[in-house]
Amino acid sequence: MAKVHSKSAAKIFGIGMPKTGTTSLNQALNALGIRTLHWLSEKRTLDQLEKGDLRLDALRNHDGVTDIIGMLWYKELDRIFPGSKFILTVRQKEDWLESASHFWPKNEAKKKERALYYYRTSVFGCLDFRRDHFWDVYEDHRHNVRRYFVDRPQDLLEIDICSGQGWEKLCPFLNIETPDIPFPHLNHYRKKSEPGDQQDANSLNHFIQIDSTQI
Repeated sequence: MAKVHSKSAAKIFGIGMPKTGTTSLNQALNALGIRTLHWLSEKRTLDQLEKGDLRLDALRNHDGVTDIIGMLWYKELDRIFPGSKFILTVRQKEDWLESASHFWPKNEAKKKERALYYYRTSVFGCLDFRRDHFWDVYEDHRHNVRRYFVDRPQDLLEIDICSGQGWEKLCPFLNIETPDIPFPHLNHYRKKSEPGDQQDANSLNHFIQIDSTQI
């Protein structure tokens, strides 16, 4: 069990599994002026996580995080940051499995990277892709999140970004006006490249100011 410290201000946490549009969610939130971080891999964060300390230094000047940290420790983060909002990104089964199978590295050297090793073994208990096991983990996580928030629907948004959902669900949940820009759809694996992704990303660049040294 992670350590719970004194309570802090509310934040936004993406709590979806990897490859469910978490990068797109991060960029969308930043476009709305909500400064969230993604893929926290620096030594200080990993040191804190390994000690069970979730009052992360990286969050002091940011509004939340959208990566595996939220997915793994949403209950503890809910206690540390009362009043926070949680966003569960989901994806169709075969689409998710296809993307995950291509995303998991086969390079043995890469598997030794500290952040990658820590996060992936924490989520799946392994580094190599295992279809049935991965889907069991996915389903267990979705079920547990829904059960945890069953009496607090106002605090949880479930969104399928990969199937095209975007501002029409995110903005009402956050009580923010819908921006007149495309919703970002980034890092979405496709069997063949499709036009438009880079254009969508570029159209958001001037809205987003992220301190890359803290990601």
